[in-house]
Amino acid sequence: MPRRRARSKPEQDIAAVVAAVVAMLVFINWGMPSLWASIKFILFLGIGGVVVIGGIALLVQASNSSDSKVSSFDQRMPRTQRKNNAWRPPTSSSSPQTYTRPIQQQPSSITHTYSRPAQLQPSSPPKPSPQPGRLDAESLRRMDWLGFERLVVDLFQHLGFSARKTSAGADGGVDIELRSKSTPLTSPPQALIQCKARSKARIGVDKVRELLGVVTATGAGRGVLVTNSEFSDEARAFAKPVSILQIGDIQWLLKTINKLPDHTKNGLEAKHFALGYDIPSCVVCELKLKPRNGPKGPFWGCSNFSNPAVKCRTTMMVRRFDEVHFLQS
Repeated sequence: MPRRRARSKPEQDIAAVVAAVVAMLVFINWGMPSLWASIKFILFLGIGGVVVIGGIALLVQASNSSDSKVSSFDQRMPRTQRKNNAWRPPTSSSSPQTYTRPIQQQPSSITHTYSRPAQLQPSSPPKPSPQPGRLDAESLRRMDWLGFERLVVDLFQHLGFSARKTSAGADGGVDIELRSKSTPLTSPPQALIQCKARSKARIGVDKVRELLGVVTATGAGRGVLVTNSEFSDEARAFAKPVSILQIGDIQWLLKTINKLPDHTKNGLEAKHFALGYDIPSCVVCELKLKPRNGPKGPFWGCSNFSNPAVKCRTTMMVRRFDEVHFLQS
């Protein structure tokens, strides 16, 4: 098999061309002096241009070779230390012989233990000694919704009306039906009372509008909205020009109660502010709720939950322990 001819390198080809050009110039200078004199200026100008172009080419080649070296070094580095990332050369404060090496992955056999904060377990609700309330503003704000409705019923009874509380559950926007003493209970009510037991939140104008709609739909003569809190300015402005609406806040309640005889006030206080007056009641069964513990913390649960015949699942979240007194069990 014939041997393959070795391919010459680019450097050898350039050297051969340069040698041929030099030999030709020497021959023209020695053998044809007149020709040499006419082309000498053009020849030197061309040689100068070739030298300049060659120098520029060498600079470009040197720059490309340095970039290729940097890119190859960049590929061997970890991604987090490549250029345009967080990698920086050692600062002057660091030792000149100390270099930052990429962090290597730990062996899979090594396990790490993390200290987690202790998970808060739901503690049992505190059981402070229950105390009876007084017939004042603070106790009125703490009252249970059911106890507040019963207090309003007794208050209007002492004012000379026949007041009857509606049944439990959905009341259609009416908690108490008001009639005169001489009117039978089978007759339509002369006034409808809606009770709103709130601790601090004001009663908005939407509740007043709802009561007005109920009064208009039922044909009752008057609607009364009573709360143990206050009304917003919009609610007062809406109810003031409406002749069939009357609103009473906590100040109206205290003023009306203080007009009663002392023995009547003492009877109301003993009846409606006894032990556990501020424990919430079930909206379905109208029984006092019991404190229970759950995965999300303490809550109120209906007493009929364990009753197989009822199995009431009404619950209520505990707001603050300083607002309610838990019954001793």
